[in-house]
Amino acid sequence: MRQVYTFDPVPDKLDTAQAHHVLGGEMNLWSEYIPPERLQNMVFPRMTAMAECLWTRPPTRDFGAFLERWRPHMAVLAEMGVQPGPADRPVEFTVALDPEDGATRLTLDVKKDLREALTGHELEIRLAQVAGEPPAGYGPDLRVEDMGLPAVQERDAQAWPLGGRLDWKTTDGESRILAAQLFIDGTPYGTPAVLERTGHLALGRIPVLAHQPSARYPGGGPAGLVNGARGTREFRDGLWLGFESTDLDARIDLGAARPINEMSIRCYQGSPAWIFLPSEVEFQISDDGRRWETVAIVSHDVSPRIQDRLVHEFRAEGLERRARHVRVIGRSLGVCPDWHYGAGGPCWIFVDEIVVR
Repeated sequence: MRQVYTFDPVPDKLDTAQAHHVLGGEMNLWSEYIPPERLQNMVFPRMTAMAECLWTRPPTRDFGAFLERWRPHMAVLAEMGVQPGPADRPVEFTVALDPEDGATRLTLDVKKDLREALTGHELEIRLAQVAGEPPAGYGPDLRVEDMGLPAVQERDAQAWPLGGRLDWKTTDGESRILAAQLFIDGTPYGTPAVLERTGHLALGRIPVLAHQPSARYPGGGPAGLVNGARGTREFRDGLWLGFESTDLDARIDLGAARPINEMSIRCYQGSPAWIFLPSEVEFQISDDGRRWETVAIVSHDVSPRIQDRLVHEFRAEGLERRARHVRVIGRSLGVCPDWHYGAGGPCWIFVDEIVVR
């Protein structure tokens, strides 16, 4: 909503005479891939921000003052039966892996432009955690209460300093869900940022990749595959590694021979964005990192024609093996299928956390 509010319908490059010809503006919604039940979520509350944007010149706009008027207006919309979507996702996670000790550094902060817009207002982050895993393919559509989290939108959740850092390092199978909510002057704003973190044997063991991810979707580079933070159903969340027309081929040295019972990797599908699941994922092990043995090849039955975003986990279980090195190969389709509007064009695979247990 902040981004919409700061839109200027009169481009800077126009001089005064040219700007005089700009009579107004409009807000469009490209709805061909939006399910009908989500249509109102996408329009509101953005429309309220655009309305004020078009009748108020930039020098007189005040986002903080707008929020004070916006909150009671949302109650009016609710009485009318309108179901608004999230105003914003104001808290962002920054995930980094420390190569020295393999610990994951998680920083929580408010988006920079929002902080600047709310200068003079009291901002605080409240953090909640719970053990366990969220439903498969969780993402921005999933409500915090659906994950069994404490009421992070109540102020009894743990206070967290803006820019504060949370470190974790665990190689066991522990998974935890974190939710961080921004409060502005004591009132919750936007939807909580949600992240799943998990522990496993490959955590912090940075893989060697045969092909590097695209610079457009680096996902933290090779370290992003073993930082313990799992991607959501939003492929732009900064956690996914995107590979265009190439396979994933990742080799990991666990540091010592370890019992291995399970290997897995999560992959993303969003066919409207030319992102498809790998045709199959091959899991290999090795004692010396040179001679490899295939322990499982996992395919799937997910239709590539599904329009909605989804996350699919390729998992090999019951391996009962012992090895120092593991390898994961995800085979890309290479090009979009014949039926796709991008037929013959390069397609993508998006991958995230490689888990070894």
